[in-house]
Amino acid sequence: MRSDRVASAAQAAGLGGFRERYRYNGLFWLLMSLVALPAAGWESAAGFGWGTVAVFAVLAGPMIALGVLTRRNRAVHTFAHGIVLTGLLGRVKAVADWSEVHVRVKRAVPQRVGPPLYAYGVGIGGREAFGFAERQIVGGGSELAAALMEGVLAGGLRRLDEGGELVLGPLRITRAELVAQAPGGAAEVRIPVQRIARVRLDLGDPRTAPAQRLVVAVGERAEEVAVPCPPADLGAAGRLIAALAGTRFEIG
Repeated sequence: MRSDRVASAAQAAGLGGFRERYRYNGLFWLLMSLVALPAAGWESAAGFGWGTVAVFAVLAGPMIALGVLTRRNRAVHTFAHGIVLTGLLGRVKAVADWSEVHVRVKRAVPQRVGPPLYAYGVGIGGREAFGFAERQIVGGGSELAAALMEGVLAGGLRRLDEGGELVLGPLRITRAELVAQAPGGAAEVRIPVQRIARVRLDLGDPRTAPAQRLVVAVGERAEEVAVPCPPADLGAAGRLIAALAGTRFEIG
């Protein structure tokens, strides 16, 4: 479902055809409203009465309203060439082409069973515009993350084809090779794309190595080489390199 505001904003920005709307579920505010139960005197049968109901309505009412508004209006609308972000009141908060969007993994939460759950930060034009976690999005945050990363990858491939190369800070990507400028004025490092066997976003250990880094496995022995890249572009660069090399992209 799209509002006229979203459709108009997307058309004005030339974002192309509509793909999907990913809604925030508002569960945080709805769960927070339950905190008001003890405060309203609902913890005992003796405390129940119209006074208790009134206190609960005053304390929990705004939180319930925020939860409902969040679920109804706050969403990320994806299009062929970008995204539109709407806020609590359904107003357009941001419009961006895929070339302006950056998606990064902010943290990973290990699970007893199954893969970890990730929290993501999404930047627009170099500044973080919004974030989300797996349990904040209707249908799961992983679906939104996949849609965003697919769009960013498509945008990166388009920029690569139009300009012949894509420059991300000290990293230059072409269809034939990666050219990384080494720190300290050392000689640049060239890695042929066809020799890349695997691409991995290393999240590190927050206790010992909090900085994330992009790593490629090169050659028959799959020797890992760290590729310098701006933090906001790690995920996009990793997926782009993996797509060019015809290999998989891993996180962890």
